[in-house]
Amino acid sequence: MSYTGRFVGIDISKSSFDICILPEQQSLTFANTAAGIAAFIAFLAPVEGIERLILERPEAGERLAFKDSR
Repeated sequence: MSYTGRFVGIDISKSSFDICILPEQQSLTFANTAAGIAAFIAFLAPVEGIERLILERPEAGERLAFKDSR
């Protein structure tokens, strides 16, 4: 199976979350707050060809980004 689109990996911590867009290997960090999540969504909105968002299962103290992204 081959993919031609982009993948976004998300690593969530208590105060921030890091993303990496593949295949470009572009990395960014956002605050794990409502404003940071809004900035993340605004950043991704114009990005074309995203096939998957991949995120770790967050720990109890790191759930803000996961909860608000639903």
